[in-house]
Amino acid sequence: MKIAYFDCFAGASGDMILGALLDAGLELEKLNSEVAKLGLSNCDIRVKKVVKRGIGGSQAIVRINSPSIHDHDHDHDHDHDHEHDHSYHHHKHHHPYHHGHDHHGHNHSHEHHSHSHSHDHDRHDHHCHEKSDDSQRHQHGSIPRRNLHDIRRLIKDSQLAAVVKEKSINIFERLAEAEAKVHRIGIEDVHFHEVGALDAIIDVVGAVAGMELLGIEAVYCSPLHVGTGTVECDHGILPVPAPATLELICGKPVYSTGVVGELLTPTGAAILTTLSTDFGPMPKMVVEQVGYGSGEKDLIISNLLRISIGVTDIDMEGYETERVGVLETNIDDMNPQIYDYLMEKLLSMGVMDVFLVPVHMKKNRLATLLRVLCSVEMINKTADFLLRETTSIGLRWHIEDRIKTHRKIKQVQTPYGPIHYKVASLKSGELLNIFPEYEDCKAVAREKGVPLKKVMEKAMEAALKTEKNKIS
Repeated sequence: MKIAYFDCFAGASGDMILGALLDAGLELEKLNSEVAKLGLSNCDIRVKKVVKRGIGGSQAIVRINSPSIHDHDHDHDHDHDHEHDHSYHHHKHHHPYHHGHDHHGHNHSHEHHSHSHSHDHDRHDHHCHEKSDDSQRHQHGSIPRRNLHDIRRLIKDSQLAAVVKEKSINIFERLAEAEAKVHRIGIEDVHFHEVGALDAIIDVVGAVAGMELLGIEAVYCSPLHVGTGTVECDHGILPVPAPATLELICGKPVYSTGVVGELLTPTGAAILTTLSTDFGPMPKMVVEQVGYGSGEKDLIISNLLRISIGVTDIDMEGYETERVGVLETNIDDMNPQIYDYLMEKLLSMGVMDVFLVPVHMKKNRLATLLRVLCSVEMINKTADFLLRETTSIGLRWHIEDRIKTHRKIKQVQTPYGPIHYKVASLKSGELLNIFPEYEDCKAVAREKGVPLKKVMEKAMEAALKTEKNKIS
């Protein structure tokens, strides 16, 4: 199986991901052909070779010509002449969200026929305009904005492959969810500034399409270097990582070494946390291609994102793979009633599974083997919980590889009300299994006074009918 590993020693942004893919062998012409399927005739990607602290890499640059608007949406005259090259929108630290904190460290000056950007940082893909909205409205009138519905429609109506559409929309939904949570608004109330939205669309779709073009079947990622300090935008001086970025990386391993500046942007965080199977050390693989995607600013470290592409010794075509943490301990001196509490708490924490196995220990003592499966990044948190909440004074742990189907939770209407169900399928979309959610069925059975087995039967019938209609 072909996999990719992103080493985020200097953070990550949307353009750095594109640059890394291009540097690793992705053909620019093919990438632009995929981007063109969006119907954004005024946008394409260029690449610039650079050297950062002695290491060569590729810098991805999005070129936005003339109207910065989707052809069949609406018209908007907004030419972009940027420093370094007056024919394209230089890909730096851009934030397309109206309700966001991501356009950090920018000083924008806007003339009547140009859009010149001077950036304090190199990242480009954040989601609000710092100190620029008033000047843009003054010179160009009110800037059109897109909400999540508009982005979904743009991607769904494109000629992109179904898998590229699905993954790209998932990334934008996570971006919008993060912004909505930060600003305490509804997800559909998050709006994208037009110029920044185009940047982010190309970053996201380009990254997803690029990985498909390279045949990458699974993505792995190192812990995320976030930087430190503060950044300034419309909302004032904000801490690094930006609030939206921090929402996106919850539950993932992150760190800071004191490098001043925003190393991880919301778009970079959204792409990597959505697509990555696991975060941690480089997985076992035979490396075949290496690439470096460059940011623009010179840092005290090489401002590059490294990607290693290769193959694993397991080829399970059609299935997904991931690494999981396994923690276990033998307990022979604890009140068994506590196990019920432990399982409930562990599952609410987000572990994958908890199970108990009766065992015989030395001197033929009866005991219970408590085993927990969790994501790799949750190993420390889970171990701490077990040592605090059980009578165990030691744990065993290791990391295992897991093969799994693609899972998705959906909802279906039944005679007793809406019930969620889980769909298990191959990457190709081939349906393997459908499971009505037990807790939903149990709640409905209690509420309606109907036998649980009947509720589950009706839920299965409705789910099968729904999926059959979609397949046909």
